[in-house]
Amino acid sequence: MKRLSEINLQKLFPSVIYRRGLEYYKQNKVSDLLYDINYQVWTATVQGSEDYFVEINMKDMDSGSVDTYCDCPAFDTFGSCKHIAATLISIANKESN
Repeated sequence: MKRLSEINLQKLFPSVIYRRGLEYYKQNKVSDLLYDINYQVWTATVQGSEDYFVEINMKDMDSGSVDTYCDCPAFDTFGSCKHIAATLISIANKESN
């Protein structure tokens, strides 16, 4: 299985979203990061203006696709957000350790 740590995550997001996600990661705003090996899904809680639930589905990773979800308003509008960026950065750093 491919690993997120092998991907340039910065290219997956507009620069401002990636930078905000990186700041959230550095500020330890990602918590409860768990991997369900049966469903190949990462889940996390990211502290923003409130706590947001993030889900990263890795089942299609080998074919180059990762499905993401966040329950924040930005994800509803744009389909991506800093909470997802922060979670992906957390996963990549966890994998590389």
